[in-house]
Amino acid sequence: TYSDKKGIVNAVVQEFIEPDIAGVIFSGNPASGKNEFVINTSEGRGTNVVEGGKAEQYFVDRLNIENITHKGERELLSSRQIKELATIAFRIELLFEMPQDIEWAIKNNVLYVLQARPITRISHLHLWDSSNISESFPGIVLPLTFSIAKRGYMLAYKAQGYSAGLSWYE
Repeated sequence: TYSDKKGIVNAVVQEFIEPDIAGVIFSGNPASGKNEFVINTSEGRGTNVVEGGKAEQYFVDRLNIENITHKGERELLSSRQIKELATIAFRIELLFEMPQDIEWAIKNNVLYVLQARPITRISHLHLWDSSNISESFPGIVLPLTFSIAKRGYMLAYKAQGYSAGLSWYE
């Protein structure tokens, strides 16, 4: 706490750690709406994950956390770490009473939760074709990448429909 003539300023000071592994876990699948945890991870600070770069991806069935699917080149997380992440994500979701997007890090086999926020849902969109987005944005397409690209694609698809004879609003 710092005090000056104008009042008191409170600040949170958090220790910086250099993680071995870091990433994001979604307590629900934000893209498909499936009842599963989605974990994206990479070595180090997890910069690849938040910037949409190369990352390992795990899908964990919420009804049976023993059911884990891995997509990627290497398994960076053990099944124990995956289950610990799923359990923490579930507890955080219960605390906030809505699905969460949780950033985390692991250093010396200790899990640190860095931040949590509600998942941004993409339920209002009707996606006709997703192949172009992966050509324009290599790697895993994360919600941030999608939110940046969605306006451009929406206009392109509307223009294509309009040129095919639909009204602009159809």
